[in-house]
Amino acid sequence: MLTSIVDLFRDLFPLWAGLISLGLVQVLKVIFMSIAQKKLGLHYFFSTGGMPSSHSAMVTGLTAGLGLTSGWMSPEICVSAIFSFVVLYDAAGIRRAAGNHAAMLNRLIDNHINQKEFEGEKLRELLGHTRNEVFVGVGFGIFIAFLLYYLFYI
Repeated sequence: MLTSIVDLFRDLFPLWAGLISLGLVQVLKVIFMSIAQKKLGLHYFFSTGGMPSSHSAMVTGLTAGLGLTSGWMSPEICVSAIFSFVVLYDAAGIRRAAGNHAAMLNRLIDNHINQKEFEGEKLRELLGHTRNEVFVGVGFGIFIAFLLYYLFYI
């Protein structure tokens, strides 16, 4: 039984590297946000946005895991690298812009609420990431993939 679990980890190492990076970053997000708000915020484990970027950590953990196991010049690493660039661009670009739009719309909603012309919910503003949040997520994902590889894979 134990060898099958070890084999499962070995065979799916890139997947585990990405998922463990994602999970650890979300735990860090809970810690950072709880400290910043001075109260425990477990709901941040399931939220998007914030420092560091879990999307960035996950895709770079996956890509680094593929590089370590399949080789840095393999076709798989090419596909994963392109996938990672799309996710990183989306996290820092498109989703960040959507969050900025939501913030602007919420200010308009606030103005209308004050004038009693609007009833409804505010939009969620924390959707994307700053470049620093993405950069830290990238570094974290790569670090975790290498750490797991040297601790458990070889």
